Amino acid sequence: MKNINKFENQNNFNNVCNLSIEKVFNLLNSNKNGLNDDIVKENEKKYGKNLIVEKKRKNKAEVFLEQYKNLLVMLLIVAAIISVFTGGIINTCVILIVITLNAIIGTIQYSKAEKSINSLKKMTTSSQAVIRNGKYVVLKEEEIVVGDILVIKSGDIITADARIIECDDLEVDESCLTGESISVYKNADVLSGDNDILSKKNIVHRGSKVISGKAKAICFAVGMNTEIGKIASLIDNTKVNKSPLENAVNVFSKHLSLIIVIICGIIFLLGIINHIRVLDSLMFAIALAVAAIPEALFTILTIVLAVGTEKMAKENAIVKDLRVVETLGCVDVIATDKTGTLTENKMSVSSVYYNSQIYYDKIDHQMMKNALCLCNDGNISNNNDKIVRTDDAILAFLQKNSIDFESIKNNYKKISEFPFNSKRKIMSTINMINGKKYLFTKGASEIIINKCSKININDIEKNLNNNIINEIKNVIHTFTSEGLRVIGICYKDITGLNINTDEKEENYVFLGLVALSDPPKAGVKEAIKECLELNIEPIMITGDHEETAKSIGRKVGITPKKTLKGIEISNYESFKDVNIFSRVSPVDKIDIVTKIQKDDHITCFVGDGVNDAAAIKKSDVGISMGISGTEVSKEAASIILVDDNYQTIINSIKRGRGIFDNIQNVILYLLGGNIAGLFIVLFTSILDLPVPFAPVHLLFINLINDSLPAIAIGVDDNLGEESKKPRNSKIKILNFKSSIKIIFHGLLLFVSTLASFLIGLNTSIYTARTMAFATLALSRLFHSFNCRGNYSIFKTHKFNKMVYISLFTGLILVNLLLFIPALNDIFVIEALSEYEILVVYFWSLFPVAIIQSYLVLKDIIKRKKRHY
Repeated sequence: MKNINKFENQNNFNNVCNLSIEKVFNLLNSNKNGLNDDIVKENEKKYGKNLIVEKKRKNKAEVFLEQYKNLLVMLLIVAAIISVFTGGIINTCVILIVITLNAIIGTIQYSKAEKSINSLKKMTTSSQAVIRNGKYVVLKEEEIVVGDILVIKSGDIITADARIIECDDLEVDESCLTGESISVYKNADVLSGDNDILSKKNIVHRGSKVISGKAKAICFAVGMNTEIGKIASLIDNTKVNKSPLENAVNVFSKHLSLIIVIICGIIFLLGIINHIRVLDSLMFAIALAVAAIPEALFTILTIVLAVGTEKMAKENAIVKDLRVVETLGCVDVIATDKTGTLTENKMSVSSVYYNSQIYYDKIDHQMMKNALCLCNDGNISNNNDKIVRTDDAILAFLQKNSIDFESIKNNYKKISEFPFNSKRKIMSTINMINGKKYLFTKGASEIIINKCSKININDIEKNLNNNIINEIKNVIHTFTSEGLRVIGICYKDITGLNINTDEKEENYVFLGLVALSDPPKAGVKEAIKECLELNIEPIMITGDHEETAKSIGRKVGITPKKTLKGIEISNYESFKDVNIFSRVSPVDKIDIVTKIQKDDHITCFVGDGVNDAAAIKKSDVGISMGISGTEVSKEAASIILVDDNYQTIINSIKRGRGIFDNIQNVILYLLGGNIAGLFIVLFTSILDLPVPFAPVHLLFINLINDSLPAIAIGVDDNLGEESKKPRNSKIKILNFKSSIKIIFHGLLLFVSTLASFLIGLNTSIYTARTMAFATLALSRLFHSFNCRGNYSIFKTHKFNKMVYISLFTGLILVNLLLFIPALNDIFVIEALSEYEILVVYFWSLFPVAIIQSYLVLKDIIKRKKRHY
């Protein structure tokens, strides 16, 4: 109730859409210069921080108790209780200790996974530009308070609910709140009457995406009092869907568990038939089921994914959606937006063309200067090394030429503006110059030429003829063939005309061209080469001219096979052999991704702009740049690159391949050992031989073999076998090939354990059980080396200390049981002779020797084939 009362007075702000801007300022104790530091502290205390309160996390006690929410564990507890009344106190204690240790391990693993995932969340927080103390500052979303003046621009995600006070063609996507996919145009007009969310045109809401335009707005609601916060409070108990990988493992585990329970039921009945006490037979069957079912698989799967994504985060790739980790290994096409990914996205003007000449470092044409200053939405600082926008680069060029663009903007008033968008590919402004009204336009060079009927040469307007047009086109070709981006500039006198739509943007006077360079990023060419070596097809998508696209493609290592322009895309059903797309729109990008996917390719789309967001979302693996990427593209992406580096994409794909391989290796290890235990018990039961294990043996094996060694295999620093092709997405976790491999490994472990058991029977049943127990426990520990991949231990992965820690920990525990008399009675162990110890170790190493010999032989045969 305390939190609710704290925000009660915000209910008065629900009608801000009906108030004038002056009244809103007064109500929120703010002004156009923003808040001062004292009011910031006061408002934060009064209205709270801008945080969406997440559902309460489980504490460690709750997580610990949940480890017991397992039917088989509950059956074990029941059996332990029954054992108390039948004199088996020692067995009861051991069983309870073992399942408690399992619960502790599960709790630790859960906590580690949560910590890894939470650390990733902290790295993806949003930010917002605001005005405070009359200055522009960028704040984290949680630092925004009621009364702050938000500075909103294209590409932003709104961080709080706010009333618009200034608006310039603001277009917002509010689908996160309304479910409507159509974007909404906003304004600063005062509304009247009651209005729902869809009708509040002067309000922007937290979580909304800015499609285009810009605005200033005053924050009136933060955190849980925002509309999205209210929704969040209603969905606290919504269950998170499991990933396809988790669902696949879930189905697999259920089927496997059913089979194992049936087998254990048969063993229970066979025990009764063989005159074993019902309680002993029940205890053994339950213990065997617990040992055979890989109940730790889900926990280990979480650890594998969490540790894998944590490693990816350290390698500058933040994974927002764990489901894509599996998909990464299947990627066979990387479709990449050029700017900011393949290139530096640091624009600079390399040359200009006007008066029929090319200039590299000067501009002395007054109307050209006016057009570049006025038809410009740029804003630069003294640090020109971080310029990423075309408009900013043009202003930097003007600044370098000692042109006072601020003075020109102030002297020649802007009447209106038609913003650039991907459909028009041009931007226009209307300005008053010396009593005359001019329309200035800049944009894609080929579009500008088609809109012009005259040309300005030395301040004299002449009609355009074919010779002049061809000359301009030749200059454009020269620029684009060098990989330069070319912008066309034009104007027309519209004094006395009323122009409000782009339908009037025609019959211009051509002024000139601006050529901008955006050099390829360092290391991209090497990364593309590695991409091809990994059998992944790199595709470049850009809004630039075709020749510019081809030139950049050659520079980065994407040798043009076949190129398509945006207007040609709809005519093609398949893009086989097409690896460069030019002059594309956001809709084109979605079409490209969709058609590539229809060709059964797993596609990764990489971009950084608002116009990339839809394609990022549509692709199988969407990746956004972390530095240059807009908030919209980051939200749409499942992976964010911290360093905006193409090589990081390749590393992530290799890591994704390795993570899936690790999961399969874990399943091989767990099921191979569990099958061996089932086989020997079933075999001895059918042949009416003595039971090969005591229940406590199976529980102990389950403890030391299904935890640390499995985790060690799962977190192997495995980057996949780089010579392999991308994994076929239709191949299941447990397929025919992997099933045969698991059965083969299980049979080797079964043969070793059975041989040791039969030799022990020559002495006594207790000696045989001890030898079978020790052999199965030790052979599974050594067997972990067989499950690290398809190479022998002489040619395996990087050093993994966890494998050796788990091995030596297991060896110490097993040998303590074998050699310390005080533990013999507790764990039903018979003292073994030196000969019997040697037999145990011989058969424990037998599966390793066989499998490693096979892998070495296979490697020798492969090398001979390559030699010949």
